[in-house]
Amino acid sequence: MSKCTKFGAPTLYGDCMKQTAIYLPTHMLDWLKSQDGTMSEIIRRIIQNAMIDEAWKKHEATNGR
Repeated sequence: MSKCTKFGAPTLYGDCMKQTAIYLPTHMLDWLKSQDGTMSEIIRRIIQNAMIDEAWKKHEATNGR
């Protein structure tokens, strides 16, 4: 368990998370709010998927298809 705070649930990903703000057009914010889960969960999932896709593309470029 991480020592980020003395209270609350253990951290995700084994690391302290930093609060941040993003600016989105209204239609993107509306879409984000319409998804299942919290906005933070959805944004983390989108970023995680992009990171996996990027790693896979680097793997394919190095090792071929």
